[in-house]
Amino acid sequence: MTSLTKQALLDHCKVEVKEVNVEGVGVLFVKPSTELQRSKRIADMFDKNGNLTDESKQRRRVNLIIDHICDEDGNAMFNEGDAKDLLALDGTKLDPFVEAVMLINGEL
Repeated sequence: MTSLTKQALLDHCKVEVKEVNVEGVGVLFVKPSTELQRSKRIADMFDKNGNLTDESKQRRRVNLIIDHICDEDGNAMFNEGDAKDLLALDGTKLDPFVEAVMLINGEL
């Protein structure tokens, strides 16, 4: 048994892009959140009284798409400026993409 080193921990926790085949659409690349990204999303979810904001509830799925869908090199496909466009799309057609993200994140 070897001791855990700083480098081993950093290597083990590196963000890895995963490939998901979305039926009828094609290959989608998904990456997990970085710790910074996750912390920012969590902080943005609450108002000054510690209550979930309506905006965070409404944007949950779109934020998953923005934060996780990427190209094969891990570059984000969408950014915050795309949220309005994504919110206007057919929600049922976005389901397979949200499910792919949730699958990679262990939420399904």
